[in-house]
Amino acid sequence: MRFLYLFLLLSLFTCLLAQKHKKEEEQIFLFDAKANNISNIDNAATYQLVIKENDTTYLVRTNKNYGPSILQQSFKDSTLSIPNARFT
Repeated sequence: MRFLYLFLLLSLFTCLLAQKHKKEEEQIFLFDAKANNISNIDNAATYQLVIKENDTTYLVRTNKNYGPSILQQSFKDSTLSIPNARFT
């Protein structure tokens, strides 16, 4: 029984560390209606979420501030210059 509690505790700790690490790999960029980079979310018309999936895959999701997703892109490098797949 003691090993079961230890296993559950270690599993929970591992999950918490994995989620914390995942959040550090995300960046958000805000844009106004004229596609200028801004810092206030209240004035944003769209935003981009850049997610590092692994060492060679970066996802860029572009969304309206209050609405559906507009575009999803995949790149091979952190500078977002080498496309990796079809953009949808």
